[in-house]
Amino acid sequence: MMTKKEKIFTLVLNIIALLLIIAVVVPYGANTVSETEVVLKCLVYPIIAFAIFVFNSYVRYVAGSAKYKYNSFSAYLPVFGYTTSLLAFIVLMYLRAGDGAICATNCWLLTMFLCTLGASLLVVFSIVLRRLVVRLTVKENILFDFALAIALLIFVIFMRKVVQKGVGVAMDENLLLYVYVPLLLALIAVAITVFVMYNNLHFNEQFIVESRRDLIEKWAAGREKVYNEAKDDILFSLYLYAKEELGIYDELDLAECECEECAEEEQKEAEDSKEEQKEEMPAADATFVPNEENEANKQRLAELQKQKEELISEDEEEEKEQALAEVLPEKTFLPSFSELVKLAKSFKDVTYQGNSEGTNYRFSYNKKVFLILSDTPKDYRMVFLMDNPEAAEYSQLVAFSKAKSPKGDNYFKIVNRGEFTPEQLFTIVRNAYKMVDVLAERARVAKEEEKKRKAEERLQAKIAAMTPEQRAQYYARLEKKRQKEAAQAEKAE
Repeated sequence: MMTKKEKIFTLVLNIIALLLIIAVVVPYGANTVSETEVVLKCLVYPIIAFAIFVFNSYVRYVAGSAKYKYNSFSAYLPVFGYTTSLLAFIVLMYLRAGDGAICATNCWLLTMFLCTLGASLLVVFSIVLRRLVVRLTVKENILFDFALAIALLIFVIFMRKVVQKGVGVAMDENLLLYVYVPLLLALIAVAITVFVMYNNLHFNEQFIVESRRDLIEKWAAGREKVYNEAKDDILFSLYLYAKEELGIYDELDLAECECEECAEEEQKEAEDSKEEQKEEMPAADATFVPNEENEANKQRLAELQKQKEELISEDEEEEKEQALAEVLPEKTFLPSFSELVKLAKSFKDVTYQGNSEGTNYRFSYNKKVFLILSDTPKDYRMVFLMDNPEAAEYSQLVAFSKAKSPKGDNYFKIVNRGEFTPEQLFTIVRNAYKMVDVLAERARVAKEEEKKRKAEERLQAKIAAMTPEQRAQYYARLEKKRQKEAAQAEKAE
């Protein structure tokens, strides 16, 4: 987005361009057009207007603000303002000269008509242009500006020849009609333009392109929402009217009534049973008075309960230790967990994550996990990448299974308690590392095949849309190309 200083500077430059517009429209000579006037209006002024246009466009692209309203308006104002004013000057010049002074009647009328039409179209196009450039990309905008600059050059060269015809021709000296009125109109147009630019200077309005389909979908979604809300309100009002005024109940209302009646009956029965229990309870005739014998019995009972709990806890701990000793024998098989971790760390460009205890490791290569190692007191577990044909060789083993996590068709799991030899496990780890590149290559080949398939479908659709003559020409060109390639291959051999 342009800064405020850049906006003010472009505003000043555009005011200079507007002064050029006034200078182009107003005639300099009272009764003829001089050579100096032609040079100024067809050489000097267009160079200044073109320089202002280039600078404004450069600021607009550097600031990345091609879609803002003020920037688009200020960028194209010098070009369209100059071309419109020059066409207006030519119309005034031909009117002052009169019919037959510069050229024949038909030529005079045609020139007047074309210049008037061109000036009108330029005014309209300058207003519409700001909305058209929004749909263009930055490269397309640059190409459009380049084409506009070339068009301005051609326009100036051609218009100079037209203005040159009026040099030395006697013209009407009515200053009020041909000098003061155009000057007043030009000042009004310049004042309006400056006012619009100054108002837009403090805002960052930008054009946003929305497709017609998106707008229709938004409207349809809003309409559906309002329709559903209204439908729900109408249905609920009808339901209340049927229930309260007509006495019509649905199955849900009846079920709620039955549930409320059942709840009331159950509550009533519970209250009755409580009253019966109170009536059946005997009244306490005597109160309990603690004595020394009772206190001693209580203490003795508490000591016995404590001893019992201690004995039970000791027995449970002994049983657990014996069970662990029987179930978890010492790991004596090879390779050790640390050897597998060391091997995985030795691969090139491998990244890994591990916990503080050193019992869990997660190894990745090219941002893809290829090995997960977990150590337990009884065994260690491996989740790894493996090709499906290779996995079929281990599928009969109980310790080998399909991994649930990470998700993928090529992740498998081993719970090793000594069933695998060190060579087998080392090979599995190495192949898991290599499998990352294999899967990446398969994905690349699949992507290229999919691209070729889509290209072939588009080609077949294009051929199907051809007429028989076009199809015959296409196959002829294709056959000629194949023959040429075959001839080149034979020549190379």
